[in-house]
Amino acid sequence: MAASPLDYLLVGLLSGGPRSGYDLRRQIADSPLQVYSDSPGAIYPAQRRLARSGWVEPGPPEGPRRRRAYRVTAEGLAAFDAWLRQPVD
Repeated sequence: MAASPLDYLLVGLLSGGPRSGYDLRRQIADSPLQVYSDSPGAIYPAQRRLARSGWVEPGPPEGPRRRRAYRVTAEGLAAFDAWLRQPVD
C-alpha cells in the first residue's frame, strides 16, 4: 500500500490506544497537527483504507452514535516503525 502522511499520522495516534474517527478528528483539531485536515472527508476514508490494508482493525459499534474504535495491528505498527526509520528528506 502506498501510504500517505495522514495514514502514518493516524497509525501513530492509534498506537497510543483505540480511538474512533471522531476522537481522532478532535485530537488533530486540538493539537499542533492542524496542518492535517480534521474533516470527516479525510479521516473516515483514511480509516477505511487502513482497515482494508490490515494496518488497523475496527472494533464493534458502541454507544448511541454507534462509533467504532479502531486499533492498530502488528502489521500497522511495523509499517509505522519502518516509516519512522526512513531518513528525513
